[in-house]
Amino acid sequence: MGGEVRHMRSGGAEWRRALVRPTRPAPRAWTWIAAALVAALFCVPLFVGLGAADLDNDEAIYAFAVDVMLRSGDWLTPRSAPNESVPFLEKPPLKLWIVAAAIRMGLLPHDEFGLRFWDAVFSGLAFLYVFAIGRRLGGPLAGFGAVALLFAHYPLLFAHGLRTNNMEAAVFLCHCAGVHHYLAWRVSERRGARWLHATAVALAFVLGFMTKFVAALFLPLVLGVAAFLSRPDRARLRRDWTPWAAAGLLAAGLIAPWFVCQFRQFGADVWRIMFDAHVMTRFTTFLDPAHVRPWHYYADQLIRQLRWSGSLGVALVGLVLLAAVAVRHRRGDALVVLTWFVVPVALISVLSSKLYHYVYPFLPALALGGGLAVAVAARLAWSLPAACWPARDPVAGPASPGAAPAPAGRLLRSVQAGLALLVVLALLPVGAWRRNFSFLGHEPHPLRSMRDCLAAVNARDGRPGASGPGVWAEAESLSHVYHYYLHGLGPWQMRDFPSDPTVYVHLYAPGSYRPVLLSRERFEAFIGLAQAGDHVLIERAARKAGLDPAVLAAAARQTPVAQVRFPAEVLMLPGPFSACAAPL
Repeated sequence: MGGEVRHMRSGGAEWRRALVRPTRPAPRAWTWIAAALVAALFCVPLFVGLGAADLDNDEAIYAFAVDVMLRSGDWLTPRSAPNESVPFLEKPPLKLWIVAAAIRMGLLPHDEFGLRFWDAVFSGLAFLYVFAIGRRLGGPLAGFGAVALLFAHYPLLFAHGLRTNNMEAAVFLCHCAGVHHYLAWRVSERRGARWLHATAVALAFVLGFMTKFVAALFLPLVLGVAAFLSRPDRARLRRDWTPWAAAGLLAAGLIAPWFVCQFRQFGADVWRIMFDAHVMTRFTTFLDPAHVRPWHYYADQLIRQLRWSGSLGVALVGLVLLAAVAVRHRRGDALVVLTWFVVPVALISVLSSKLYHYVYPFLPALALGGGLAVAVAARLAWSLPAACWPARDPVAGPASPGAAPAPAGRLLRSVQAGLALLVVLALLPVGAWRRNFSFLGHEPHPLRSMRDCLAAVNARDGRPGASGPGVWAEAESLSHVYHYYLHGLGPWQMRDFPSDPTVYVHLYAPGSYRPVLLSRERFEAFIGLAQAGDHVLIERAARKAGLDPAVLAAAARQTPVAQVRFPAEVLMLPGPFSACAAPL
């Protein structure tokens, strides 16, 4: 009995060592199996239904810039929606170049799938980098668990996230690749490998900076803070100052030319738009008052989203575990990952304007902590049966305290594997995976369907494409997605003030039928006047249309008008266009 108790205490010491680092590397086969599962379960699904949903507001801005780039041949300066004569100077254009080049070469279709394809590619590569970082932290299971936690995070995939034609996927890859190659540089023994990893960090930074420069600047900040906090890393940097200096020069050489060209062409406007308005103003006051939120906004949102996905507990335990491993056990890789989350989130929480997608590049660090917690729990579950049921030599009896335990029997191995699997399934958000998988192929596209229907009406009336009547829009502000999908139907005219007689003419005057897009407030105000038969409105509209007021009033009673209600707008479809929606 005493021998068994001593053996259990020895096993407890092994458990404590397992909290710091696996006692031995996982077999290469397990690493490849886990990597294949990550690719199959989380990377490939990023492409499923990629072109199904309509573009959102920011996607439409970038898609418009790509469209104009392909049509005009001006690749140096992207153009702003809805006016292609206005330069788009908010962000550098590398992501736009990548998307447009693949479409121009015929490698991708010029549609929603083609516009979003590179985002899925970048996200899949980033997931593989997260797996590699997790494997370095706690083995293949830690890497798998980290990617699984990311895939369960609904906003990361669907809300201005990794599957959309925005800038988030490129910046996400920038951080994941940069951190991975920095960690690989820390432990590389060959000088040539250290040069390659430093260069890879620089190229990752260029990708992020030339896509969304402010978000990319957190990468060198994180690595610099982590290096400053680690004495061994400071010594490594002094040793390898040459490759890092060369990497910095390479990054500057790749970044500088576009900025120099834009400064030469637009001068102070580059600073005013790119830095003053979209950096200083956005972060110290606001461009949009709806973006001003309290300092704890990101913490509140993270807790809410993690709780909804069922991963709040494992993420918090993982964060504490990362801190314990980094501080108490002085593991430099854990310190880098912890810094990757804590420093940027603390800084962006101080800024005035806050959007949840600003935190996306730093979520991998939180997920890696959760993946490490899953791996540690699985190792403890694997060790528990052996500690409670020590192996015995059938001849020698119980193992002596100092001797290595005998090989586990088949039954014990089965119990260990089953218990570890149950723990992993209990900790990972399997329900959130299933929910997110179900969303991949069921995404709406009302505006694309509306555009196609209205184009067919134009074609039947002998007015194909841009020769149609176009759209009249009235709203104080309007999502760019309406312009992107509807401007090809003819002239796009938008006002930020009401013109009831003009709307009345386009809806009811024969020969002047035209789709009309109104904000909800404008729609309610206009429809109240129209249904009441307001005489002043009818007389003013008749003068615009060159018709007798009685004739116009009679036409209004006979003209079918349909409507399509969007979250904040109503599209009114008169006459032949009413076939594209249910009549009023």
